Amino acid sequence: MNQLYFKRIIEKINYNFIPVYYTKDNSIMGYKIIKDFSPVGFNDKDFMYQMAFEEGVFEEFILELLEKAYKIAKEKNLDKFYLFYTLRMNYITDIKEFFNKIKHIIDDLNLNHDNVIFDIKHIKNWYSFYQKIENSYHYKTILKENRNERFNIVAIEDAKPDILEFRVIKHYLELKDSLPNTTKLAFNLAHNHGTTVKDLRNMNIDFYYTYK
Repeated sequence: MNQLYFKRIIEKINYNFIPVYYTKDNSIMGYKIIKDFSPVGFNDKDFMYQMAFEEGVFEEFILELLEKAYKIAKEKNLDKFYLFYTLRMNYITDIKEFFNKIKHIIDDLNLNHDNVIFDIKHIKNWYSFYQKIENSYHYKTILKENRNERFNIVAIEDAKPDILEFRVIKHYLELKDSLPNTTKLAFNLAHNHGTTVKDLRNMNIDFYYTYK
């Protein structure tokens, strides 16, 4: 396997743009950008990233995937909305330089930094992460609860997210009184069967989307 193989993957990959709505009026606030590797025969994203790391092209691969996603967003005239994008940091060695490269991509595409929201994966120590990036990080952050790992208040305080996404309503209700007042909340209705937008609005949830 070589770099040409990963170039072909980047050429063939699809992106799904999932609308995220305001609960207050159901207007669109942004789009979640979902990478779809199925056109190249891969449904396991982690396996794909592992292969890129083993071939020594992980960072280049990640950046080219991001750049293509943002180019398509601009072509679709979605860049006036918030753009949610997942970044995997488990194989990045120089975090500060990595985000400097991201900044160049965003600047070259003339994207509004305020509209960029990252879901950053594989951060074990958020305090260390913020120390390393210093002044290189200029974007909003969403912290998303995983299927097998629930939020706790310490992790939330360390991550300092702009948006929290609990997986299920029950987990939110257990922690809601301890959450920072400035943090916005998002929910995926696909994980909360029977919950309506009106229910979310009554619980002071700010945003919602539906994606399985």
